[in-house]
Parts: sequence; C-alpha cells; structure tokens
Amino acid sequence: MAHYSGLPLKLIDDGLKIYATGIFISAGLGYDLKLSVIGSGVVMSLYTFMGRLWAVVVTDYVQFIILTIGVAVLFPLVFSHMGGIGAGLETIWRDHPAGFLSPFAHPYSAVGLFLCISGSGFYLLGKRRAD
Repeated sequence: MAHYSGLPLKLIDDGLKIYATGIFISAGLGYDLKLSVIGSGVVMSLYTFMGRLWAVVVTDYVQFIILTIGVAVLFPLVFSHMGGIGAGLETIWRDHPAGFLSPFAHPYSAVGLFLCISGSGFYLLGKRRAD
C-alpha cells in the first residue's frame, strides 16, 4: 500500500512532462497548444503500452543523449556570442530581471518552496518503504 503514496506526485510530474512536450510541439510546428498536448500524450501512452518498460528506458536514454549533445554545443556557442565566459557572466549578472536570482520571486513564496521540498521528501519516504 505504501507504494501508492507517490502516485499523486507522479501523476503531476508526468502531466507536466506531457504539457512541456506539447508546448515545444506547439511553438516549433505552429499547432494549437491543446491539440499538441493531447497528441503528445497519446503518442507517449501508445509507445509506453506497446513497448512497456523497455520503450520508456530507450526513450529516456535517447533523450539524455540528445540533451547532452545540445548542451555541449549550445553552452560554448552562447558564451562565445556574449564575448566569452567572463563577459557573459558579467552580462547575466548585470542584466537579469529583478528577483530573478531570488528563490521567492513572484508568484512563488516560501510556503510553496516548503511544500515542494516536503512533498518530495514524503514521496521519497514512501518509495523507500515500498522497496
């Protein structure tokens, strides 16, 4: 029964992943956001049910490789465009929006951060008991 304690957090996490994918599809291809979210959810559900855990593992691995290559290429390109690492960091420090580096910037508060951390803690405790 303890393994069900993380289910609400997992549902929210997976929903946010599908929503983020839908945003990228909508912005990149120009489709309607609602249709992009529904379409990406259907595609993810189909390959998960058809390929089971193996499909999810392979997909996560491929995503990791793509993201790693993307970061490895984009990180130096961004800083070279900004005039080097020193000039880039100086620009970021000087030109960031007000409250950008604060953990409690609007619309987030200390209560929200506490709930996020405590929810993660409860999830990990429930997962540990299930193991």
